[in-house]
Amino acid sequence: MVMNERLPQRSSPLESQIVEILVERIQSGVYPVNSRLPSESELAAEFAVSRTTVRGALGTLATNGLVKRRHGVGTFISPATRISNPLNEVINFAELITGQGYAFGFRHIGARFRPAEPGVSEALGLAAGAEILEVSKAFTADGVPVIYTVNLIPPHLFEQCYSRQDMLQPGATEPLYEFLEGACGQRIEQYVATVRPSIARNILIHDQPPEGDPLLPVLVIEEVAYNGSGVPVLFEIEYLLGDRMKFDLVRRRRFSNR
Repeated sequence: MVMNERLPQRSSPLESQIVEILVERIQSGVYPVNSRLPSESELAAEFAVSRTTVRGALGTLATNGLVKRRHGVGTFISPATRISNPLNEVINFAELITGQGYAFGFRHIGARFRPAEPGVSEALGLAAGAEILEVSKAFTADGVPVIYTVNLIPPHLFEQCYSRQDMLQPGATEPLYEFLEGACGQRIEQYVATVRPSIARNILIHDQPPEGDPLLPVLVIEEVAYNGSGVPVLFEIEYLLGDRMKFDLVRRRRFSNR
């Protein structure tokens, strides 16, 4: 059995916590590539949970390509875990930028309340034209903006705890996940994203174009974040500029009946 100080707590879904613990172990090399994980029974005993909970956690890892399950043999760590910056995972921007050898920086660009566009209100289950908080930020590598984000947050998530003026202050929603979980009680479990290419002159951040070359290539990621109950809580647009940020992606073959 692998000894680890971190064990699941009862304050949030056990299956999600076990996924996080196992991912940490995989990424830190506790479970090397191609090695066999402990059995469901062993993990259930270590974490003091049911085998059903462990089975669900392993299923999540398998869906994300981190492990391969061989019937009657066991669960093995996939070579895909060697990928350091997978595009299909949400990575902390500070970790992403520093991990590629740059000094990390953050800039608050602006915050305002405005009516949600139809696609945003529909994605978040809001009434047409409902008001939303828009927060625009830049994340820098060696002082150069390489990632811009626009967070669109429904006011009902925070209005019991914060005033509108509070939410307009620079850095009020940073770090984003800590704000959503700690202040709003919303733990993000997954994103559904659309990815498309563009160039800098075709985008606006708080009504202004990005700094630098207007022909700079931009990878645009539009995504909706969902909590553990499958309720949408955040609409986010990420703009990844230039070639300083490198991502990897595992693509699987789609099989048909033909």
